[in-house]
Amino acid sequence: MLDWWNGMTLLEQILACIAVPSTLLLVIQLIMTIVGLGDDSDGDVPDDLEDDVSFDDADGDIGLRVFTIRGLTAFFTLLGWVGLSVSRTGAHAVIAIMCGVLAGVIAMFLIALLVKYAMKLQDDGTLDYKNALGLSGTVYITIPAKRLEKGKINIMLQGHYMELEAVTDEDEDIKFGTEIVVIGLSGTNTLVVKRK
Repeated sequence: MLDWWNGMTLLEQILACIAVPSTLLLVIQLIMTIVGLGDDSDGDVPDDLEDDVSFDDADGDIGLRVFTIRGLTAFFTLLGWVGLSVSRTGAHAVIAIMCGVLAGVIAMFLIALLVKYAMKLQDDGTLDYKNALGLSGTVYITIPAKRLEKGKINIMLQGHYMELEAVTDEDEDIKFGTEIVVIGLSGTNTLVVKRK
């Protein structure tokens, strides 16, 4: 192994010193992610620098986070190995460094894209009662007239069949089994309904 090290140029030795630790960090990150010890935030850069490197979508969706710990680790790993490989072919030092930097930048963007699309696959699961507006359901427990008390309805909301509290402004009670439509919210978690 010492012969391999001594047979390299100074540039190749520097690139190897970049590649080996970066590869070890990348493997550790991969193992931590598989085991579930990885952080969801991915170690973003500080907020003052983040504004310069985050490419947020116009609709406020998760932006493309390029300069993260994973991205920088991938950058240095590919910079080192690609630069070393190109240099070992006898290419000029500038070409080897340019190829390494290009491979590293591509890796950073690919990691950022993978993380962005993986984050889109996550489901928050938070129930938003505003999504019930305009939906139809059926009365489960009679809803008294004029909002005197709360009743309950069964409704399909956010892909789940739910039993939710409801009130009505109508002059007569809405009895069990009656079809209703949600027309508003009362407070944060009570639906206002009317007969369909």
